[in-house]
Amino acid sequence: MLEITWVDTNLPMSTKSDYGRSTLPISELVVAASGEAKNRPALVYLFSGKMDEERRADVEEKMFGDDDLGAASRFFTFFRIDIDDVPEADVKELAKKIPAFLLLDGEGHEVKKLQGVVPAKALLGNLGKLYRLKYKDTLNRRIQLLSRFFNEFQTVEDELAFARMDLEKAEERQAKKDSASARKALAKAKDRVATAEAELKELNAQREELLSPPLRAPKGDRAN
Repeated sequence: MLEITWVDTNLPMSTKSDYGRSTLPISELVVAASGEAKNRPALVYLFSGKMDEERRADVEEKMFGDDDLGAASRFFTFFRIDIDDVPEADVKELAKKIPAFLLLDGEGHEVKKLQGVVPAKALLGNLGKLYRLKYKDTLNRRIQLLSRFFNEFQTVEDELAFARMDLEKAEERQAKKDSASARKALAKAKDRVATAEAELKELNAQREELLSPPLRAPKGDRAN
């Protein structure tokens, strides 16, 4: 199971104003981001940290209790903002009801606003539409590929762990009594480890490709 990767943050602020700190447009979360998050589509989750803990857990289970959301979060930046840390006037501009979600494209433009408790399937559906603005394939296909990949990755990781344990035992047996059979068993154990390590290296290369979906051409560059 893939956990959702959250970025806990606050509203973007500027200190260049003559009147002190001022709130910047929410688009700055995307525009001012660095590394992989720069110009990446984003989901901004607005919540109240003052909500009863048990109630919040129940609400978030309804909204985020789908394994596919964990996989989906690899292709967006999932920001999380506690509105209790935000000036009331700014909260009212962002949403009239909490919890709320703002879906931003790769340039920080608000594509969709969802307010209230939004079921996980509805979130995934809206994320799928947002995904298509940036990438050539579909979010559902990418999630399926990623899920299959992580199942295979876990299998190979387990195999490598067992192979290393067998290698350790083979080394101990050979150290206690050097014999042709002990050397043969040691060589076999080393081959098993080497094979698993090679498979894991190949899978790591595949992971980078899976997490980098093909981009759509900018609108101005697309053929008519």
